[in-house]
Amino acid sequence: RPEVLDVPVPSPTPGTALIRTVASFVSAGTERTVIEFAGKGMLGKARARPDLVRQTIDKVRHDGLLKTMRAVRSRLDQPLPLGYSSSGVVEELGEGITNLRPGDRVACAGGHAVHAEFAVVPEKMIARLPESVDFESGAAATLGSVALHAFRLSEAEVGERVAVIGLGLLGQLALQIARAAGCETFGLDVDEEVATIHAQEGFTNLDEIAYVPKQELLTVEGFDEGLVDELRNRAHDALLTNAIAVEEKISLAQPDADLLEMEGMDEHTAHLFASHDIKTREELAEQSIDELMEIEGIDDEERMKQLIMTARKPWFENQDEAK
Repeated sequence: RPEVLDVPVPSPTPGTALIRTVASFVSAGTERTVIEFAGKGMLGKARARPDLVRQTIDKVRHDGLLKTMRAVRSRLDQPLPLGYSSSGVVEELGEGITNLRPGDRVACAGGHAVHAEFAVVPEKMIARLPESVDFESGAAATLGSVALHAFRLSEAEVGERVAVIGLGLLGQLALQIARAAGCETFGLDVDEEVATIHAQEGFTNLDEIAYVPKQELLTVEGFDEGLVDELRNRAHDALLTNAIAVEEKISLAQPDADLLEMEGMDEHTAHLFASHDIKTREELAEQSIDELMEIEGIDDEERMKQLIMTARKPWFENQDEAK
C-alpha cells in the first residue's frame, strides 16, 4: 500500500549527485500499475508478471528453493519509491562529477528521480535545464525523451506517413514530434466506452471488427453508419500497421546457421523463431509444443513436433555414445 515516509537525506555516492527536488511528474498509468501490482498477493503477482516467474524458476534451478524464496521475500518486502521524472537543484556532488555544480538547475530521469524532497541521481540521468525552461516543464523531460527515442527508432523520414497507436500522453507527444519532423501523421485510439460495448457484443479483437459484415455492427445499439465506418477503417489500419511491424521484426531477426541448416527448416520459419529469441538449434530443442504454438504465424502443430524432435536428435545421439 502507498505510504509517505520520513527518511534521512541520502548522501551522493561516486558518479551521482544529490538533487533537491522542486517538481516531479506523476505518471498516472505507470504508477497506478505499480501500486496495483504491489497490492497483489504472491499468486496475483505471478499471474501479472509471468516473466518474473520464469526468472524465479531459473534461480531455483541454480541456487535452490530456500535461497530463492528468501531472496524473493526480501525483494518483495523492500519499499519501492514511485516516480521516474523530476527536476530540481543540485545540492551536493559525488566523487568524479565534473560537469555539474551545486546550484545548477537540472532535469532528472529514471528510477532514481522519485517523488521525494531529495534524491541521489546518477550523472548520466541528469541534464541541465535552460533558464528559459521552468521546473514544472523540466519535470516532464523524461516523458518527452521516451517519445523522442521511439520516433528515432522508427527511422521515419521527412514526408513519410507515421501512425501512432494509442493516444495517451506518450502517444500524443510522439505524434507531435513526428509532425514537427515533417512526417504525415495520423493517430489511432479506441474510446474505452466503445471498446466495452464491442466486448459485450462479442467483438473481442481487431479482426472481428475489421472483417465482420458491416450490417452486423450496425445492429449494436448506439452505432450509426458513420461510427461503424470509422471503427472499421481504424481496425484495418491498425491490423496493417501491426502486420508491417511483425514482418519487419521477422526479417531483421538473425537465426544461427545451425538452425537455418537444420533438416526440415525453411528460412521464414527460422527467422520467425529468431524474432522470438529462438536463434539456435539448441534453443529450439528446449521449447515445448505449446510454447511454439503461441507464436503468431505458427499453426501447424504436427510440423512443430517434427522440428523439435529434429532439434533434439543430438541429445539422443550423445546418450547413445555415452552408453
